[in-house]
Amino acid sequence: MIMQDWSKAKLAWLETSADFGLIITDRNFIICSWNYWLEMHSGISSRAAVGKCLFELFPQLRERGIDGKYREALTGRTIVLAQRFHSYLLPLPAVNASRDGAMMQQTAQIMPVRDEAGQVVGTLTVIHDVTERVRREDELRQQIAELETVQRISASILSLDLHECLQMLATKIRSMLRTDFVAVFLCDGDDLILKASTGLTTAAVICKSGCRCLAGQAAARRQAVLSADLAGDGLSSLSDGGVSGMAVPLFADNQLIGALTVEAAVKDAFSSNQLQQLERLAALAAVAISHAKMYDITRVSEERYRVLAEELAANVRTLGKRNQQMVLLQEVGQAVQRCTSTDEAYQVVAAYGPQLFPGVSGGLYVYEEDRDFLRLAAVWGDYPPELAGFVARRCWDEGRIDYCRWGRDCALLLASRGDSSWCIPLIANGEKTGVINLVARSASGSAPVWPEDDSNFAVTVADHLALALANLRLKEKLYEQAIRDPLTGLYNRRYMEEVLAMELAQTERTGGTIGVIMLDIDFFKRVNDSYGHEAGDVVLKRLGRFIAESVRKGDIACRFGGEEFAVILPNTLAEAVCRRAEQLRQGFAGLAIIYREKIVGPLSLSAGVAVYPGDATSGEDLVRLADSRLYQAKQAGRNRVVGPAGWQDCCCW
Repeated sequence: MIMQDWSKAKLAWLETSADFGLIITDRNFIICSWNYWLEMHSGISSRAAVGKCLFELFPQLRERGIDGKYREALTGRTIVLAQRFHSYLLPLPAVNASRDGAMMQQTAQIMPVRDEAGQVVGTLTVIHDVTERVRREDELRQQIAELETVQRISASILSLDLHECLQMLATKIRSMLRTDFVAVFLCDGDDLILKASTGLTTAAVICKSGCRCLAGQAAARRQAVLSADLAGDGLSSLSDGGVSGMAVPLFADNQLIGALTVEAAVKDAFSSNQLQQLERLAALAAVAISHAKMYDITRVSEERYRVLAEELAANVRTLGKRNQQMVLLQEVGQAVQRCTSTDEAYQVVAAYGPQLFPGVSGGLYVYEEDRDFLRLAAVWGDYPPELAGFVARRCWDEGRIDYCRWGRDCALLLASRGDSSWCIPLIANGEKTGVINLVARSASGSAPVWPEDDSNFAVTVADHLALALANLRLKEKLYEQAIRDPLTGLYNRRYMEEVLAMELAQTERTGGTIGVIMLDIDFFKRVNDSYGHEAGDVVLKRLGRFIAESVRKGDIACRFGGEEFAVILPNTLAEAVCRRAEQLRQGFAGLAIIYREKIVGPLSLSAGVAVYPGDATSGEDLVRLADSRLYQAKQAGRNRVVGPAGWQDCCCW
């Protein structure tokens, strides 16, 4: 009976060539079909599987309550087992697993199989391997978290006070790695002297390069050291409680300047990934330490060698400029992080542009992937309007990852005027996301020369902006996903409840009104039963689009749940709310919804209306009353609107 529902050709292809698992059972869950994909991944042949009960072949399914999902499918519902909730349906080993016993991550759909009379006679299960997708998502989340951590730490150690810089570095590393002991050593000849620490009781520690402590070993080997068991590896601890640890050397201009040591009170506390994180932080720390030490040397030299005042003054000005640039860059980064949208961040860039690039005009272009278009999002100074889209797009289209100067690379639009233009791509996580275009105008007629320091700073600005904007876009995307219903695109119930609470608070202050319309598709179950759940989804999507197109700009349209929708109408009188509900009812009745070249329906809506402050004093009561009136509309025969008492004359049913 089950096998007759499938054409022989289609079933043969699914059993031998499909790149996903396929199981067909009868109503007693006896396996009727077990395809080649499952044979390969489970090690169970089709001959061994067919004829056996699925739950006897895999008793774990009963233990995990999956048998209930199969019985639910026999009622006519399609059951989706998402990986994020169930991890897997069948205990199949992962392909190319990095560890023994790793299970293949799966999504599965359990669908009813019907005979020609429409009766459910069995189940069809489709299994997809999503292990690789899950791995990529985990790696992406880890990379974003690591980048955010490195960015926070790099911003926090930009102090020119050496002691403050080192102590902040030790504190931040301990917090990031959640470890017990952190020590920062600086070189003094052949000695390594402890300069900053957290978790250690002793303040004076001097190590020799090559001694048995982690810092001495990292300095002697000039490479990172990782020990899961210090005592077992013949290494000594800086503290009484250190059991495992790792250390990395610090280099500045290829010279060893110190070492970072991290220890924990348990064995095998650190992974190779954490060691790589520490190495990246060591590179940032070495730069910060070099700047701080240079600043200390400059201050001492200024007092000791007054005869070199002119040279020292030049060095101080250079350091001061760097310091101002770093402080300004940190200020810009903090301003961007406070933004709630990318458009707001673009305004911040435009406002800070003249300070970041004094004497230079510029434009920030952002790449819009859906249109394959570089949009000019921010400008500052007297940026030439004729450049909009030309310079940046040219560099983008030619795949330039480095930087181009007019007269050297392009020699096109601005060369005749003696202007110089520089394109700096914005790259985050290895992906180009935009371009900064800087234009310097020359009064002499010759192309201006970009100072090396300014060029390096411009690249640093681009790197910081690229990462900050990428993080902001990710936050926007995650927030939009959190407040939207994925099927209809309308706001979800949680967002509706939050907005309703805010609108009610504002209405109480202003003395206005607010209306709520609850809508429900009449006999929606018949649609699913007659046309299938896919047709039901088509109806829900079309209703969602119709409501979104019908409401005013200030109204809030939401999917409340299932086939029930809600519309919040701020500053709207009861009569207008009822009239709008009736318009929605009539408009939906006039829609022709097509599914597989057939009109679904006829379809109609029932609606309930409640208005604040006349009907209720809280958002919860307002929604409850509107829902109650929706139920009254259903009881009265459906396809109608029920509103507040005395307003029935405005609702023409």
